[in-house]
Amino acid sequence: HEEDIRFVATNLKGKASEIYGFYTQRGDSENRIEELKNGFHGDRLSCHNFHANYFRLLLHACAYNFTLLLRGNLNNTELADAKIDAFRLKVLKVGAWIETTVRKIWIHFSSAWPFRNLFLEIYAAIVKSPHYSFA
Repeated sequence: HEEDIRFVATNLKGKASEIYGFYTQRGDSENRIEELKNGFHGDRLSCHNFHANYFRLLLHACAYNFTLLLRGNLNNTELADAKIDAFRLKVLKVGAWIETTVRKIWIHFSSAWPFRNLFLEIYAAIVKSPHYSFA
């Protein structure tokens, strides 16, 4: 059998496996930053005031973390490892009519929505999650 050979050019000193692990974690961090930037437009800081841009970036980061938390409960669905853009398209970008009564909130989705069954599968996965509680 052939070994899986990986090359990393660096000036760091230490064990090769530790250095490779460091660069792998670094690459994963850069992927998360790219998801925040591209998936949630975290680089859109067009206000002229520092505090307004700070708050805007904070909202982007909160939305990103909420989405990661939600996606983390979808282990047995097709969206378990989905990119943020695909997740937003299939789960969050949906037209619906909301009806409220004294005892219930009804969400009426379009019958032509192509991801309806996926949404129901996701809902079932979230309800089964140990972190879910309806208080």
